Parts: sequence; structure tokens; C-alpha cells
Amino acid sequence: MSGRLLYSPDLWEKFELTVRSIAAKEGFVVLEIGPQKQHYHVHRALLTHHSEYFRNAFNGSWKESDDKLVTLSDVDTVAVDIFVHWLYNQEMPNEDQCDSLHGQNMTSDECVDDDTLITGYTKALVFGDRFLAPIFRQAAHDCIVDTLINVEDPPCSRPPPFFTATQYAIDNLPSDHSILDLFINVHCRHWDVSRYGRVDEKSGIANMLKQNLSPVMLIRIVARYSSMAINLECGWWNEELERCDYHDHLNDKEREGCERK
Repeated sequence: MSGRLLYSPDLWEKFELTVRSIAAKEGFVVLEIGPQKQHYHVHRALLTHHSEYFRNAFNGSWKESDDKLVTLSDVDTVAVDIFVHWLYNQEMPNEDQCDSLHGQNMTSDECVDDDTLITGYTKALVFGDRFLAPIFRQAAHDCIVDTLINVEDPPCSRPPPFFTATQYAIDNLPSDHSILDLFINVHCRHWDVSRYGRVDEKSGIANMLKQNLSPVMLIRIVARYSSMAINLECGWWNEELERCDYHDHLNDKEREGCERK
């Protein structure tokens, strides 16, 4: 598991000064992202500081590149939007900021997404993992958890569906990843199976049947729901989800500090 760097204000100020001086000397690189070839001009110093992938690449095959152009045709622009925002702000974009970012790069032929915010954060998580940016990956991970689970509004604060994000997680994350586990659990808590499972227009089952869900997702949701319904007492859907069960804490001490917050 990748570790995280913790910065005090003094250390962060020194880091900013160092980055500014290096950035002035090293300048920008251009990331050409996706089939639409969207260009992002990013300070090389920031990029290589936070990503081992880019750090190794610029010391290797891209070292002698004169145009400083990096082409990543199989990467989603939404993930890079969020990554670049985080690079320069050191915080994840909120929902309004994500809507603005998505609107800039949205194309007319894109599929309809049932929750663009959660999908964006999920793509950012996968991006951070793929390009070896552990601090950003952790920020995206925790942002998903804290957006879906709010201690002031149990059992969760953002109701599903977010099938688009769940499918993306299934396709790009390990099958036992805690974020995928969270997605399945939240969907189960909001799955209305009243009238003894009969399918009518108002039932949650009917709504799921209208979606183009993959067999893997359906099986995982049904299996989890069945297990919870059989093994737990009535009312489990109202039990609070614990954020720290899904945070990617490095150890028990870090979890205790998070729980105190």
C-alpha cells in the first residue's frame, strides 16, 4: 500500500517555494489527453513531484523530448481535470467545481451518467493508482467515502444510483477494493423491495431492470443484499455506515485519529 506524505504549514511553505524555483527553471509540459486530444499545460515540477510514473518517464524515454508533449490517448479528461485542479489547489474540487470542469469538456455523444460527481471522483481514483500518485489517489479515495457517508446524515448522505461509477470501479479496480464494497453496500441500503419483491412501476427492482447493468454488477448487488437480509436483523438498512471502514488508513493509529475528527 502506498504511503502518504503529511505536511506541516512550515514544510508546505518551503515546498511551495522550492516548487516555484524549480518550475521557473523547468517550465511546463503538455499533456495531450483522450481521443479528443485535450491539452493541459502543467508545471513539470508539480507533475514529477506527485507522480512516480511521470518522474520516471521524464528521466527516461521523454528526457530528450524537445516539445515536452505527453500523449495519453486512453485516459479520461474528467480524471485529468480533477488531477490538475488538485495539483494546483491541494484539495479535491467540490461539486460545483466538478460541474464546471465537466461542462468544459463534455461532448454531445457522451453517455448519460447517473451521478457525474461520483463517477468523476472514481475516475480520479483510478488515475491516481495507475500513474503512481499516492497522495492524490488517497485524496480521491477519501473524497468518495466522505461524500457518500456523512456522520451528520446517517446512514448515508448521497443516495444512489451511481451505477456508472460502480461499473467503472468494477472494470478498473480490484474486486475486493473498499470503494467497490462501499458502492454495493450503499445501493443495497436504498434498494426498495417492498410488496414482497413483486415488480411494479414504483419498485426499486423495476428501476434496476430499466438500467443497462452488467451481469457482474447485478450479481454483486443481489448477493450482498441477500446476505445482509438473511444474516442481519430487520432494519439493517438504517444502520449507520462507518466511514473509517472504507477509508484507506495505513494503521490503527491513523484510523483512531480520523475517528476522533
